[in-house]
Amino acid sequence: MGVFRPVRWRALLFAPACALALIAGLVGCDGAPAQTTEAMVAAESTPPPADTVDLTVYLRHGNGVDAYLMPLTRQVAISEDLARTALQLLIDGPSPEETVRPVLPATTRIQRFDVEGGTAHVDLSREVVTDAKSLGRRAEHEALALSAVVNTLTEFPEISRVRLTVDGQEGGKFWGSWPLPEVLVRDDRVIEPQARGYLAPQPAGFSRDAQKLGQPQRPLPTVTAVRARPSATFTRITLELASPDGGNLRGPAPPATARQVGDDIVFTLSGAPQGLANGDLGTTFDDPAVSAVDVRVRRRSIVVTVTPDKPRPFKLHTLTDPSRVVLDIRR
Repeated sequence: MGVFRPVRWRALLFAPACALALIAGLVGCDGAPAQTTEAMVAAESTPPPADTVDLTVYLRHGNGVDAYLMPLTRQVAISEDLARTALQLLIDGPSPEETVRPVLPATTRIQRFDVEGGTAHVDLSREVVTDAKSLGRRAEHEALALSAVVNTLTEFPEISRVRLTVDGQEGGKFWGSWPLPEVLVRDDRVIEPQARGYLAPQPAGFSRDAQKLGQPQRPLPTVTAVRARPSATFTRITLELASPDGGNLRGPAPPATARQVGDDIVFTLSGAPQGLANGDLGTTFDDPAVSAVDVRVRRRSIVVTVTPDKPRPFKLHTLTDPSRVVLDIRR
């Protein structure tokens, strides 16, 4: 003989009334107003907000001397290692619908990644070098690849520099044109739109021998600014020039020399430093490859003394629009 269970009987008696109320859309089983069909469908079709974050990676647009870096946004799930994730996204390259080009071979593996004291220590597998032919192995692409690595990682506030090795090895050539710098620093000049009109030096022509250029001029042009900017592959010291009347300088540059003097590189230019402004020298300049930059203004010349952290080759040349005499020091 079975046991009498009054609770079960009460549930069976209540169920039809509850079902009728739900069908009528009047109340819920607990007596609260029931949701309308439209509200229920809307609730099911709206996904819960995902825990995601936008990361910026820098990929290459164009080829050769006209190439530059473009920032692209990638949305990923929040994790504890977002900087390494960003580097992997950089290696993964563009999606099929994007018109940019990869900067590193997709076969590259991250063998080490950690951050200490503001410096990201990154070791990439040998494929970053051996498979670089697939990217168009040019000096300009090589420099942009190094810039893309450091620019992508310095998007994170805890990273200001990158120490890059390949298969555990420091130094040596990267793809063949540029040496692999000991420390990479950010360079926004290679990013669109700043990159328009910006010309990086070709690797050929760097030397530790004395160099000179220009022709004597009367009257002397005006030196309007001194600028010092590091990049992934070189440090640039720029003397900006104007004609005596303040317009753009036409014709040849005034005499300029660059020579090694002890541990220093001395860059001298004949010019009238009227109204000279230091530009960004001494404010934003922070380069681990250069210990000091000293500017001395004389009546008919300006002398910039650069103290690198170790002997480094340099290259003296000119640029136009606006007129500049430039000393590039290889990192």
